[in-house]
Amino acid sequence: MKEYKYTKETGLSVIIRYSKRYHDTLANRRYLIIFRDPEQNRLEALEVYFSSKNYQHLTGLDMVDRNGKIREHCAKEFFDKCTNATITAKDVEIHDRSVFDMKVENLPCVTEFIKIARMAEKYDESRPYLQGDYIIGGIKGCIGIRRNEKEHIYHPCSSLKENILNFSSLKPCQILLILEYNKQEKLFSEIRHVGKGVNPLNLNYPEDIEPKICLKKYKISETTNI
Repeated sequence: MKEYKYTKETGLSVIIRYSKRYHDTLANRRYLIIFRDPEQNRLEALEVYFSSKNYQHLTGLDMVDRNGKIREHCAKEFFDKCTNATITAKDVEIHDRSVFDMKVENLPCVTEFIKIARMAEKYDESRPYLQGDYIIGGIKGCIGIRRNEKEHIYHPCSSLKENILNFSSLKPCQILLILEYNKQEKLFSEIRHVGKGVNPLNLNYPEDIEPKICLKKYKISETTNI
């Protein structure tokens, strides 16, 4: 029988710890991730919103009732109980034992999304344990994101501790620029990452991207990773 690193109890303790970091660094924040599609030879942008309700999908845990039956539509409750440290092992069950360790171990990468998000690519869901329309990440881990058709933005829906380059069917694209949404300015104007050797002022932004961004805060020194 295969030995696993985390039990439900030890995994939950890690999930509780990183829920607080997720709350402080990602929850209720919106990012615009810009990269070049080599096939179309044009810039593409993914608008990604990290809701508190998304956290449960990244942990590999289901909430259950007293009888062990899975409870649906309680992601906000899950997150609140994690951040308040009131959730217990009796409240949850592991969704898929075979990938639970890889999800728990990727939580540090999730909460440091800006630091690990260096490549993006369309995803064909060739691996059953990572879902999404696109995957974003780097050599340390990946996050799957899926488009919400009503909101027209993407949300994180899965996570895995795996090098994005290991997905041999994909051709990851370098992320050129990550901007965070400024609620007061109502624009993506906070510069969070600039790809190596990239000058955002020289990029040819498509008509559907340019009105959403503001680069007044950009400085030449920011052409390296932030």
